[in-house]
Amino acid sequence: MKLSVIIISLLNRETLTECLHSLYNQSRPPDEIIVVGGKEREGSYPDIVSAVNAGIDEAKGDILVFTEDDVVPHLNWVERIEFWFNSDQVGGVGGPDEIWRDGIRIGQRRVERVGRVGRLGRLGRGGIIGRHNESAPDQDVDFLKGCNMAVRRSLCPLLDKNLIGFYRWEQDICFYLKKKGKRLLYRNDVRVRHIKEKDRVMSDRGYVFGYNTSYLVRKYLPRDGARRFFIWSLFWGDGSSPGVLRLPKRGLLDVLSSLRGKIEGWRGV
Repeated sequence: MKLSVIIISLLNRETLTECLHSLYNQSRPPDEIIVVGGKEREGSYPDIVSAVNAGIDEAKGDILVFTEDDVVPHLNWVERIEFWFNSDQVGGVGGPDEIWRDGIRIGQRRVERVGRVGRLGRLGRGGIIGRHNESAPDQDVDFLKGCNMAVRRSLCPLLDKNLIGFYRWEQDICFYLKKKGKRLLYRNDVRVRHIKEKDRVMSDRGYVFGYNTSYLVRKYLPRDGARRFFIWSLFWGDGSSPGVLRLPKRGLLDVLSSLRGKIEGWRGV
């Protein structure tokens, strides 16, 4: 089994050096390392889909392992990824991305579920849960996080060119694999450190989150489930793309931008 690591680079040169150093020193080194870049423009990364697709096209491995240039994998990362692909039913493998700032891990909580969509939420029949950076038990999930995600090359689609910005592109691949009946594994021994010395702040963040998630939910979920999710997202939403009931905490402009993204993403399919 050959493994190709695809690094999505946003010009974080110092952490890219750390990422490459970790990959070169893995207990099981990758067979191929590919670095592809997204072009920064006005605070967003509009060509990230093209960058990811270029990496997919170029890779020769049986397993495609995605990460980012501000991520430093644990030294047994590739070895553990290879181990978990021991069943043909497994389409994807990932794990926690530990958030680190100034040499200290931050924001860790104990949660029971990560990477779920369409089944949970405060209003009952919708919702999305990410939380891949928290402390959670091993489990099957609906989606993994793009900075710590490996998938079978034979099953990996190119990203939909209608996606925008930088956020939640990985759901396009994960939802596709789930629709094919493949398992997505979240495993605690598949770990990376996500170095967040400077938060990437984008003015259209809520819009991008809302657009991509609504677009992909309508594209992949059964019709009734997609509608329930959409209604939930408009009223409540999540921390990245708030709904109207979060208005007191999030502010008018933030909520309106998120709602506009959700509606336009829903109409885009």
